[in-house]
Amino acid sequence: MTDTTPPVEPEIGHTVWHRGWEISYDVEASHWGAEGWRAYKGGPDLDAPHTSARTFSDLIEEIDAEETPL
Repeated sequence: MTDTTPPVEPEIGHTVWHRGWEISYDVEASHWGAEGWRAYKGGPDLDAPHTSARTFSDLIEEIDAEETPL
């Protein structure tokens, strides 16, 4: 798999990487009505760029949009 090949959706509690973004599912965020899928560029550092989405495929699209040059 290359860094641009989308990963397979992980099981809840597992983490995958895509284009340098760490991706996981936040159950608490989901329960409170927020977008459960979260991604952090380089890992979950306090000031790391991050994004979220309701579905895994939407999150992959968000990451790809961030990483694709204009």
